[in-house]
Amino acid sequence: MAIATKANTMVEPMLGEFREEAAVTRRILERVPADKLTWKPHPKSMSLGQLAIHIATVPGALATAGAGRRARCLTGQFRATAAEERAGNSRCV
Repeated sequence: MAIATKANTMVEPMLGEFREEAAVTRRILERVPADKLTWKPHPKSMSLGQLAIHIATVPGALATAGAGRRARCLTGQFRATAAEERAGNSRCV
């Protein structure tokens, strides 16, 4: 239980910052004009629409990464998969 408490102590400040950044990102994305989605700041750049999609998907990617093995170990939720068992990689490190 002490490990879970330590993990919560570490995670809460990050979640607070994540929520603040998400609100700012949402406001910026709401201001992207629909008629300018194909505009590129430079010929070699992604379009404004591509950049908006990239920015919108980063939080999901971070959340997925945060749900990985290390996070499961810290919160005491780690259970080795069958593949990890077979590979001899069934412990939190």
